[in-house]
Amino acid sequence: MLLLAAFCSSVWGQRINYRAWVKLENGDYPQKLYLKEVKDSSLLVGFISPKEFESVYKEFNYSEIYRIGFKKKGKMLKETLIWGGSLGIAGALIGYSLGDDDCSNNLCLFVYSREEKALISGMAGLTIGTLIGVVPNLFRVNINIDRNYQKFNQQKEALRKYQHR
Repeated sequence: MLLLAAFCSSVWGQRINYRAWVKLENGDYPQKLYLKEVKDSSLLVGFISPKEFESVYKEFNYSEIYRIGFKKKGKMLKETLIWGGSLGIAGALIGYSLGDDDCSNNLCLFVYSREEKALISGMAGLTIGTLIGVVPNLFRVNINIDRNYQKFNQQKEALRKYQHR
């Protein structure tokens, strides 16, 4: 089940689109940007949805950029459902397969039937899977440029990973 969840998550996430935030020298943060191209001394960004990339582009020179941040766009719900569902099902199957508890000597503190074990372990798997799907999508990657060409040049390969394809 874990391998299935990892496979589905990676296959459905092949075309990852990242939302970008660019902090400029005047302190502005233009919103809803997508990195279109990393050039020699500038970044070309689009101000619209990546599905309609015909419209407005703006080129930011490295001397204008203090920092650029990226966050994965639109995958949190899908990954949460995949991981939570698959680990919940796996937990329920494991709990059910453990069978009923036997308490013939009456000294047992907790006695569970196989259905109760399936419910408890399924809920635990669902919780863990949900956390696995949500937590990585909460964080933003920041790349500091500080209006410096050497830093910009060093970070070009890192920036290209977040480029819209």
